[in-house]
Amino acid sequence: MSSATKTIEELENKCAMQEQQIAELTAKVRWFEEQFRLSRQKRFGRSSEQTNSEQLSLFNEAEAEAKPQLAEPTVGEITYTRRKKSGHREEVLKDLPVETIEYRLLEEENVDIKDPGNIDSLLPWSPALPDYCRVPDKNLT
Repeated sequence: MSSATKTIEELENKCAMQEQQIAELTAKVRWFEEQFRLSRQKRFGRSSEQTNSEQLSLFNEAEAEAKPQLAEPTVGEITYTRRKKSGHREEVLKDLPVETIEYRLLEEENVDIKDPGNIDSLLPWSPALPDYCRVPDKNLT
């Protein structure tokens, strides 16, 4: 019985230590959360956005110096529209080679699409397909 009692005491001690450690870590997390909140308040809070009225008056210089008795100049309006170049795309693409690839799949009856093995057997990269139907591996070239 002494070994069982000893084991129980060890487990109780271990449990108490873990509870103490959890309490300490919880306190640290709360402290860090509070520090983070305070730093955000200091950086983005209302007091950081306040400005002096003298500073704002610098931006009103144009209005203060303006002479309202002068007439504003008239602004001309652009009336034309650009025309797209027709046939430009065909001209650029005419020298590109055209390659047609046909995939012929065998007719399968009632393929279960929920089973990945069945779907993989029908896809172009499947080893079950003939060579002329497979997509070449781009890593080999």
